[in-house]
Amino acid sequence: MTSLTLSSAVESEANDQAGARPKASKDGVRFDLAQRSMDCLNVLKVKSAAAWYAEVVRNASGSNEALIEATGSGKQFLVRDEHGVLSPCRLFF
Repeated sequence: MTSLTLSSAVESEANDQAGARPKASKDGVRFDLAQRSMDCLNVLKVKSAAAWYAEVVRNASGSNEALIEATGSGKQFLVRDEHGVLSPCRLFF
């Protein structure tokens, strides 16, 4: 394995160069999923045309956050059946 370490002087010089962008801070996460959950993740990956599993999780996380905020402010989600009848969709948060 090869590693590269920059001293703070070299790093600050590299950041001063034109076009240099600061690196975004990232955290790694590991999931241990049952086969059924992995199958669901793969289906979501295909349906959302996501390139990586991280993209699927990020998209799902954003959707989940929006649903929680909306229901937290008193809004309801309704589903319409094939006969046009609207019913509240129960979300568990």
